[in-house]
Amino acid sequence: MLMGVAQLAKVSIVLPRSQMTDLLRELAIFDWFHPLQSPSRDSDQNLDALASRALRVFVELNDLLEPLAIKTEPGIIETLVKGPNEQVEKWSTKDWENLLTQLETKSVPLIRELRDLLDEVGSVEKRVEDLESIGSALSRISKFSTDLEKLTHLKRFHIVFALGVTKDIREIASSMPGAIALHSPVTKSDSIILVAAPKDDSERVEKVLRSFEVRPFSIPSDLPQTPKEAFEVVQTNLQIEQEKLANVKKSLTELSTRSEQKILTFRETAQLSHEVFSKMRRAGPLQRFAVIEGYIPAQEAASFRSISSKWITIVKTVSTHDHQDSEGDSPPTQLQNPLGARAFEAVTLTQGPPRYGEIDPTSLISLMFPIFFGVMFGDLGHGLVLLLFGLFLAIRGTPSIKKWGQIFMAAGISASVVGVLIGEFFGLPTHDISPAFDGLLLLHFVERHHAIPSINIEALLVFIQISLVFGIIQITLGLTLDVINATRKKEYVELAVEKIPTLTLYVFGVLFALAFIGAGNSFDGLLESTSPIPLLPIPVATAGTIGVIGGITSVIVLVLGKGLAMVAGKLPSGSVGMTIFESLIEVMFERMAGFLANTVSYARIAILLTVHASLLIALNLAWNLPLVAAIPMLIVFNILIIMMEGMIVYIQDLRLHLYEWFTKFYDGSGSLFNKMVPDKKFITIEWERKSTA
Repeated sequence: MLMGVAQLAKVSIVLPRSQMTDLLRELAIFDWFHPLQSPSRDSDQNLDALASRALRVFVELNDLLEPLAIKTEPGIIETLVKGPNEQVEKWSTKDWENLLTQLETKSVPLIRELRDLLDEVGSVEKRVEDLESIGSALSRISKFSTDLEKLTHLKRFHIVFALGVTKDIREIASSMPGAIALHSPVTKSDSIILVAAPKDDSERVEKVLRSFEVRPFSIPSDLPQTPKEAFEVVQTNLQIEQEKLANVKKSLTELSTRSEQKILTFRETAQLSHEVFSKMRRAGPLQRFAVIEGYIPAQEAASFRSISSKWITIVKTVSTHDHQDSEGDSPPTQLQNPLGARAFEAVTLTQGPPRYGEIDPTSLISLMFPIFFGVMFGDLGHGLVLLLFGLFLAIRGTPSIKKWGQIFMAAGISASVVGVLIGEFFGLPTHDISPAFDGLLLLHFVERHHAIPSINIEALLVFIQISLVFGIIQITLGLTLDVINATRKKEYVELAVEKIPTLTLYVFGVLFALAFIGAGNSFDGLLESTSPIPLLPIPVATAGTIGVIGGITSVIVLVLGKGLAMVAGKLPSGSVGMTIFESLIEVMFERMAGFLANTVSYARIAILLTVHASLLIALNLAWNLPLVAAIPMLIVFNILIIMMEGMIVYIQDLRLHLYEWFTKFYDGSGSLFNKMVPDKKFITIEWERKSTA
């Protein structure tokens, strides 16, 4: 294992296709198997059929989630209030096909019952909607007791009974000379219109009414044709259907609430089965035999051989010096960090997982990330609040939330320690609380002048220096890791002409900068002064001489190295002159300027500490107010500062790692090791022992 990346072995298994389900069972028991997708398009027919069955159940269950308002993952607030779900169902099975059969047996009746209730709710809601629509129309004319059906059967007259806009009635009447148009208002804007005309004028009447978008009103044939009686029947039927809808919804809600855990369990089981069958169904082009390939942790090779001993098995350890195995495949990356560092894998994975054989920086991040955060957020009171919040998340959260809780706890501890060292508690000097803190004080960051708190400028300058030292250490570490990565990959030419000279250029550049500062920010005496340089007990003249000679040598190698390697045939041929010119531009305007910008960027650590302390100093002026007003204000604004500053500090901490440090050595283009059977939330599978008879 190299700094969190486990060594893997590539395995190949050849077996009869009829025994594929037996192999899937053994691989599930083994657990640590990352399947390698076969390039063959041929699929195992049995596994294809099983995958289709599992997908069918999953889709049916997934379609129920939205109408039943079931969440697959509770919200963060809900999780913190109720705690993580701990209801896990145990399934006992002899193989995956038997598990799928159990799933279908248990889930199909529940799916059918829920689907029937949903369909019934839908049909009753449709009937209620139709009755409400008819009732709304009939309510306007419910006072009329005329039989509308009889009006339509008159032989000599064409009678139209309709609803129209009141303001159009006069124009409608004038457009139909010889017809009688009566109206009666039913709302502020609408009226009932009764038009009577000779039978011969029926087409003209209908045409006029259509032009004014007036449609004849008719009562459905299954209702009394008298508006008053029809309205009464509709109201009665509506009440019956609404009661029925309430009862059906109640039954659906009760069944859904009672079955929610089962639905999620069945859904996860179906999804799990489908994933396993889908991953493994491409098993090579052979008709009767399957070829399964994948990766396992090298330390588990002996256990793997024991579970696959009845089949032809080949196990080859993959060197961590290579990004590819002997067949040219890129192995996945299995992260194996210490328990205390695993939470910080989230920071590493922000940039992407390391490639196989690449250094995983998670362990280093678990040390540096909280330190940087603690300095920028340094305050004993705020650190303790962050620590308690992280502890709460670690206790109440889901596994993913627990990891963030651990990060907050580490950051809170670091901020608390820094708060003690600089004498700050909620922005107040700690000696105001107890003189005992003075014995732990290193820098008095917040001081008082005539009882008015302020930032100690001398302490701020010290923190700026500390921040720059952090930057120098981290950047040097990143460049060193880049050298180690290249060494492991045996890129010796790159090492000689780029990696090592880049590291030495930065180191000698830092040494020269310290000598320049030690010489009073002047070139006079840079190569003669015997005064020590800052931070190191080295004379200015010695440091300056080493820095100048080493820096110039590094620049020469960086500028000429690639061109000379081309001439020697160690690099692909090209224009030597152009390569040297491009290298010169890169060294002058990218590496040197970039190193300076990267290093100075770490000054933000001290700057954010100053901003944090300044906000608290300003807030603590509220103590001059009456306590009734001061205490609520202090509580609310302290919470706001913790939230706002915590987010800003986290982003800046992340930025220092991703942009100033990762860019020096980390690629992050790997793929994570994914077990054949993903982690489960709602089920555990107990594999029954198969009979040997």
